[in-house]
Amino acid sequence: MKLKVLLIVTTGVLLLSGCSSKSIHIKKGTADNITEREVSVDLKSGSMTKAGIINSTNIKFLQAAADETIKSGYQYFSFNKPKAISNFTTTDEFLHHCANKSSGLSFMLAIGSFGLGESFLKDINCAVYQDKGIGSIPKSEGIISMYDGKPTTAVLDANMVISDLKSKQLYEEYIEEVEYIETK
Repeated sequence: MKLKVLLIVTTGVLLLSGCSSKSIHIKKGTADNITEREVSVDLKSGSMTKAGIINSTNIKFLQAAADETIKSGYQYFSFNKPKAISNFTTTDEFLHHCANKSSGLSFMLAIGSFGLGESFLKDINCAVYQDKGIGSIPKSEGIISMYDGKPTTAVLDANMVISDLKSKQLYEEYIEEVEYIETK
């Protein structure tokens, strides 16, 4: 009985944890590479299915990367990590691989999957979303590089990403501030 109560409380904490803290975290690059940022987006609260959580968290991750690029005074960005998405050049390509999951899973399946240590919907074509099991907050994370001009490598135009997300009604105005973490 105590195990059931503990499981219910833990699940509730995981599902509601995004409500009380900042959900977007940006770690600025070191002095050697000031144009690099580590971006992480915590589980978005309010999603009802595991697929919905992956979709919304990955979309928010893409938006955070584009917003950070523009805010930092750059126009283009590329994904350094995970490597599975390092060659993406369009919003549609990212959405197809990282936010095109079926949302038909039940809420109970979503709750049950949080404690398994690894997401049962892990996307081998994207690898942004991470669910490390009980006690950790599921999140999307990666590292971006930002550029003034368009380099010869695969990049996304931050302004185009924002425009695409808005036209698809996927852009979300941030209610909370972004947490910045300085590295030395």
